[in-house]
Amino acid sequence: MSNGIARALLLLFCFACVSAPGSVRSPADAARATTPSEWIAAARHALDVTRPDDAIRAEMLAALEGATVVGIGEASHGTHEDVLLKSQLVLELFDAGRIDTLYLEANREGVEQLARVLSDREADVREAVRVAAIFRVLKTEAFVHCIEGLRERALRGREVRIVGIDCQATSADATLALEWLAEREPKRAAELRAALEPIVGASALALRQPALISSLDTAKLDACVMQLEMLEQACAADRRVQNAARRAIQGLLAFRFEVADGDSSEMDPDYFSLRDRFMAENVLADGPRRGAFWGHNLHVLGGLPRGNLEGFRPTGSFLRDALGERYRVVLFDYTRAEIRGVPYAADGNMPDATDATSVFSRAPLDQGLARQIVDSTLKSAWVDLHAMPNAPAFASWRSRSWAMEWPGYALSAERDDESVVLMPMEQLCDVLVVLAELGPSRPLH
Repeated sequence: MSNGIARALLLLFCFACVSAPGSVRSPADAARATTPSEWIAAARHALDVTRPDDAIRAEMLAALEGATVVGIGEASHGTHEDVLLKSQLVLELFDAGRIDTLYLEANREGVEQLARVLSDREADVREAVRVAAIFRVLKTEAFVHCIEGLRERALRGREVRIVGIDCQATSADATLALEWLAEREPKRAAELRAALEPIVGASALALRQPALISSLDTAKLDACVMQLEMLEQACAADRRVQNAARRAIQGLLAFRFEVADGDSSEMDPDYFSLRDRFMAENVLADGPRRGAFWGHNLHVLGGLPRGNLEGFRPTGSFLRDALGERYRVVLFDYTRAEIRGVPYAADGNMPDATDATSVFSRAPLDQGLARQIVDSTLKSAWVDLHAMPNAPAFASWRSRSWAMEWPGYALSAERDDESVVLMPMEQLCDVLVVLAELGPSRPLH
């Protein structure tokens, strides 16, 4: 073998070791990089956010090769461009045959309403999203883009499923199970309905989940959980209905210390992680499937954040424990953003999610992760961090903690320490998308 051929084969072998085919923009430059900044400059891909339908290319799909579930985050619950690109990525994954299911950070009832639209050519998708029993943060132009695209694909014959994995609709979930049981065992259903009056009575059905929880005390909640467990067993013949009963149980357990006589001193990180654990269990219970998990950045993380969220376990961390390399994470970040959200109450308490919104400005974080990916020459880009080499210099970069803000539905006027999470990149993120400017979400009216 000639020296030239040997060198070529060695170079090809090195490229194969550091990245999935096509996920790195310049493999030759990346292979020569000796520092993380050099490698990122060679690996990152420019993004044209003015053309979202053309922004997701084969290179990003290559970065997600081998995934059974792809967690796709969003920089906030109140921005537009990141969610529009997220919608397009979901559609491209369906087109590539990588996934057949979209797992939404949303409750069962509302997502089932949306699922019915996928087979209805005459349905008004925009109106269906507007009236569905889903969180208000999903009722946006960017999310409509996703559902319209999914219907188009479903009508062309592609397998398209959407599944709500959240557990914040206890009354609706319990009612579905009781109605199913009433058609088969009327007496048993009537007994359980009477025992579950605190969560399925007329007054309970009129309450949103937070108000329902606060209407209970610990004794009532525990009694309802016991009755719901019996209801779950009674519905074993129908998986969908049994799952609804299970969601009703999850919805009580995830908020058990927020009842009228709840003890806030019991709210440790394990407690705050319960909802995320349940969402992961609901994804895994739906398997074996190939899906995209649609959630906030904070929920899709593949590992444990640090700093003020030390001990919190995101949904993605449970999925990574179960799936290993078959779970991949796509996060979105920004340099500047205008974010739509509900202002925090004057006393600092969480406001009601249905309160009036405002638009909040956010400047770059000095120690932010976004600054590690983009610069003055390239303001919007994505990079396959999963492909970064494992040499010591790179391992050190991976283990460092970088700052990322995590705005949910509620925001403070100014950024505070509690809204910034420290994130070591190792295990938390595989593909990072950084956009120069994010505008506020565009609600449906």
